[in-house]
Amino acid sequence: MSRVWTAGFDGRLAGLAGACLAGALLAGCALHHQGHMDKALTALNVAAQQLGLATPDKAGHIQAALKLVQQAIDEVEKGMAYKIQAGSTDAS
Repeated sequence: MSRVWTAGFDGRLAGLAGACLAGALLAGCALHHQGHMDKALTALNVAAQQLGLATPDKAGHIQAALKLVQQAIDEVEKGMAYKIQAGSTDAS
């Protein structure tokens, strides 16, 4: 049965493909890791979650805060996307 799986299979080619995939993943992670921006995004998402759990009807202030937090999330995400597009090597 193992012959079915190995027929025409070149282990060197698989190893090369695996190495290329691993390198691409590591490069992608390096580009996407943005330390402080990641932490800010996490904190903003936690803030939005907590505001969503807060007692409603505080004269509209919770809704206003949620709107501002969402705007901040959008700006952080745009900044992170810009860094990736620009190819910056700054890790923050």
